[in-house]
Formats: sequence, C-alpha cells, structure tokens
Amino acid sequence: MVKNKINPEEEQEKRIKEIISHEYKEYREEERQASIPQTMYEKTARTAGKILGVEPDAGTKKKMQDAIDFAHIRASPKDVASLAILIVFLICFPTVILMIMKAIGIFGIDMGQAAFVFAVSVPIAYYMYVFPFHLKKKYEMETGNEIVSAVLYMVVYMRNTPSLEGATDFAARNLTGPLGFELRKLMWDVRIGTYLTIQEALLSYAKRWQRN
Repeated sequence: MVKNKINPEEEQEKRIKEIISHEYKEYREEERQASIPQTMYEKTARTAGKILGVEPDAGTKKKMQDAIDFAHIRASPKDVASLAILIVFLICFPTVILMIMKAIGIFGIDMGQAAFVFAVSVPIAYYMYVFPFHLKKKYEMETGNEIVSAVLYMVVYMRNTPSLEGATDFAARNLTGPLGFELRKLMWDVRIGTYLTIQEALLSYAKRWQRN
C-alpha cells in the first residue's frame, strides 16, 4: 500500500493560512466588540438618534465625525445632536408643565425656578454635544502615552530582524492599549490590500494625527 506523500511546502502554506485565519478571527471579534455601544453615553446617544434623528450642519458634522472616528466612539453625529436636543426637551418640557400648574393654582414652580432649570439645561446639553471632542482628547493622551513603548518594541525587534512590518506586528502584539489596536488594524489593512505596504499604512495613520 502506497502512502500519500506530504509536500512540505504545501504543509507549511496550510499552517500559515491556519495561523492567519485564527489571528483574523481574533481581530474581527475585537472589531465586533469595538462596534458595540458599551458606555452609557453611547447607548443613550444611539437611542436618541433613533427617536429624533436630528442631523447637525455639514461643517459641524464633519468635525464631529472626525472626532468620533479618531476616538472610535460607537455613535454618529446624528446621535450626538439628537441626544443634546432630547436632554433639553426632557428637562424643559416638565418644567413648562409645572409652570402651567403653578399658574392655575396647582402645585408647581414659579418663573424664577423655571428660569434656573432652563439655565442649567443648556450647559448640560452643550456638554453632551461636545463630549466626542473631549473623548478624542482623552484618546489622544492615552495613545500618546504608548508611543514610547511602541518605539521600544520596534527597536528591540529590528535589532535582530530589520523588517518594519515585523517590528510593527511585534509592537501591536505587545501593546494592550488603544495604540495596540490601531497597529493591529493597520497590519490587517495591509494584509487585505487597503494599503500596499506597512510604510504606507503608518504614513496614513500619521497624517490622521497631523490633521488633529
């Protein structure tokens, strides 16, 4: 009985595909988890977007979308604008009802108290509206804190193997914060053809920081 001979090259290629497939599944699961609203702000904003669906003006929408994309916020400019308006409505509408009740002799609040409530609602709504820009600044700080570690990982790798792609992959595997996620995404963008080389991918990522 003749046994089928195993081609070493085919076996190696099969193992590489299995490794890449496993890594890709892990990355896709990480991206799936990243797309699910996790914070109370994201969940509330998405709900407000479904209820009101208010779109900001074109200029504000672009700036807000840039902040949302940079910080990987799981919401849209429409959601953020809708949340701000919904907060004003939820605070002011009951206040108006209480004013009317007071005017007709039922328990309620007077004009002075109502004016105070209205004055408080505006900064709260505004804070919710600009919150993506606050998160963007926070994300920049967290990512910036990892840059030194990323450079060190890449230098250590390139001492033995002068490969920028390998060094980037090594740093991505060892970093646990937001920069690690960004580098893993760049690696997969290269593998699926979004970028031709890791140099092009890193340059594109650097330009995002330049715009901000």
